[in-house]
Amino acid sequence: EREADELLGQTGISPVSRINALTVLGHIRARRGDPGVSPLLDEARSLAERTEELQRLGPVAVARAEASWLEGDLERTAAEARSTYRMSLEKDGEWLRGSLAVWMHRAGALTVAPANIPRQCALEIEGDASAAAEEWARLGCPFERAVVLATCRAPSAAEEARREFERLGADAARRRV
Repeated sequence: EREADELLGQTGISPVSRINALTVLGHIRARRGDPGVSPLLDEARSLAERTEELQRLGPVAVARAEASWLEGDLERTAAEARSTYRMSLEKDGEWLRGSLAVWMHRAGALTVAPANIPRQCALEIEGDASAAAEEWARLGCPFERAVVLATCRAPSAAEEARREFERLGADAARRRV
C-alpha cells in the first residue's frame, strides 16, 4: 500500500505503472472496506481500456469484480468480469481467465469451467470448494482460500473464512461472510 501510494504521488509515471498501482491500492482498500475504492478502480479501468491489452484489463476487471462481490452486488460482479473474461477466452492468459471465470461463477453467471484455467479455479467452478481451498492453501494464498471457504454452505467453513479475513485485516470480506 505504501509503495503504491508513493508511486501514485510521483509525477510523470507511465500509464502502465499507474494502472498497476491504482489496481493494487483499489484491491487493498476494497478488501479492508476502506472508502475511495471506486475512483481508484475507475481511473485504472480508464487507463487500461486505452491499451486494449488483457494483461492490463484483466487485473483491473478482477479487482472491480471482487470489490462488487464484497459489496454484495452479484449482478455488478458478473458485469465487471464479463467483457474481459470473453477477451481472455481468445488470449493466452490462463490465470486471468481462471480468475475472471471464478468471479463470473461466484456471481451465478458461469456454470461450466472453461478449458485451460488453473486447477483451483476449475475445482471451485465444478463444485469442489474444499479441494479448491486446499489448492489455494498449497499455493500460499490465504485470502483466496478464505473466499472459497466463504462460498461453502458449511457453517464451519464460513467461520474459518471469517477468522482468516479477520487475521488478514480484510474487514469487508469478513462482513460479507
